[in-house]
Amino acid sequence: MKFATSLVVSALVAVGVVSAAPELQKRYDERQVYTFANSGAKTAAEACDKWRCACVNYVPKDSSLRFGYTLCRPGDTSGKNMDTEVQAYCTFVKDGQRAPVNVNKHTAANSGLTLVQ
Repeated sequence: MKFATSLVVSALVAVGVVSAAPELQKRYDERQVYTFANSGAKTAAEACDKWRCACVNYVPKDSSLRFGYTLCRPGDTSGKNMDTEVQAYCTFVKDGQRAPVNVNKHTAANSGLTLVQ
């Protein structure tokens, strides 16, 4: 009986965590589409490597900002242009605050990617 109860509780917790994840992502979705044509990257994977390096090595002027998260994946938001564009974001978090601070502009400049307007 204990096993069945713990299994049910684990399943409910897992469902709660999984169902909350999309809400958090939607609330703080900082993705933007960038082209890497002029970045020196030949593939989306290379462009994403450049993006990630630029993001984690970024040093903000505000010393209370700490690295939060970065994401980079091939293609635009409709799943097209896999060979020329990436969806990416780079965020930092201010001490004591939950909302991320977007540093995409700086990351794009440091990685050579260009925002698609």
